[in-house]
Formats: sequence, C-alpha cells, structure tokens
Amino acid sequence: MSKIVIYLLRDPRNGQAKYVGATNNLKNRYSQHLCAASSRSDCHSVRWLRLLIAKTLKPIVEILDTVTEQEAEDAERAWILGFRQSGSPLTNQTEGGEGTRGWKMSSETKEKIARAKRGRPSVRKGYKHSLATIKKISAAKMGVTGLRPGYRHSPETRRKISDAKIGRTYKRPTKLNQTQQSELLLLYQTGIRVREIALRFGISRALGFQIVKKWRLSASR
Repeated sequence: MSKIVIYLLRDPRNGQAKYVGATNNLKNRYSQHLCAASSRSDCHSVRWLRLLIAKTLKPIVEILDTVTEQEAEDAERAWILGFRQSGSPLTNQTEGGEGTRGWKMSSETKEKIARAKRGRPSVRKGYKHSLATIKKISAAKMGVTGLRPGYRHSPETRRKISDAKIGRTYKRPTKLNQTQQSELLLLYQTGIRVREIALRFGISRALGFQIVKKWRLSASR
C-alpha cells in the first residue's frame, strides 16, 4: 500500500505556514509548485510563489505526516484546519482532501515543457540566502518546538511499530547523498539545530556538524 506524505510550505522570509498539501512524490510535487509560478494561474498560492521567486527565494518544505491513501484526505483536512485555527495565513483555496497527488504528465506535455526550457538558465542557480534573510528565518523559528508537541502514539500504533521492528537491526548512515546534504543545510539555515536535524536524517551529530562545517568553509571562500 502506497504512503501519502502530508507536507507544509513555509515562507522563508518569516517562517509562516502558507500551504498544506498531500502527495505520493514530494520531490515532484515541490517542483510542480515552483513551475506553477510561471503559469497564468492567478490563485492565492501561485501569486505567493511568484512573489518569492521574483525575490530569488523559494518556500521551505516540511513533512508533517505520513499516512495511508485511505487516511490522506482526512489527514490533509485536519492539518489545514489546525493551521487555520492557530492563525496561520494559508493560501489553500479549499479545505483539502482533493487534488492530483497521483496525476502524471503525458509524454507530449513533458516534451513541450522541455522544449520551452532549453537554453534558459535556472533562476536559482548559485543562489544563497543573505545573512539578513538567514537571521530573519532563525528569529522566526525561535521557540518553535514542533507541530505536534505532547503527541503520543496510541497503544495499538506503538504495538504495530514494535512488531515491525522485531528482527531488524539499525545502523546509522555514515554519509548522505548530495540531495540529502542540500536538504540538511536548508534546514540548518532556517535556524534548526544540528542535533534536531541529525535526528530527522537518522545520522550522528558528528556527521551533521561535519557537513555544516564543510558548507561554512566553502561559503567563506
């Protein structure tokens, strides 16, 4: 049974929650969001994305939950409701539960997009956050302890997790690929501590600090 990711897009300028969605392929869905900014659509979320890209910024993506297909619609609605009740200015036009998470482009459409992009440099190539932007994101994150503070799995869920782990051994990864390192550094630039990031990626703190140190050295040259 395929799993559905409930995700959040945050504004990198102030850390505000701006969009909640659900997908079975987060990487592709994130790319679709960025591509939508160059479309003719005039919906709230696209206008927000268009404004970010005009300022050479892009939204911060966070994984909120991972659920089954049967649970996805209710989970997405619940997250949207929760953020709206807390005062977050979401750009979602609906209450969630619909969408195109299983949709795939046709080969003809992909070829049209490829032809249109040939020879055009990426607007994000070589981009780095300014120190002022990094400080603003860090300040917005101060005091944020998590989106589900105090949450505990039910006894049944804990039993299922325990049963799934029986006979399995876990070994921390000793390295991350380039994409994972980029994601780690993006989280670090938003003000999240290396210790918390290491837990998310299942790596040692030493490896996390090593990646950050290497990035700092390259950025200072």
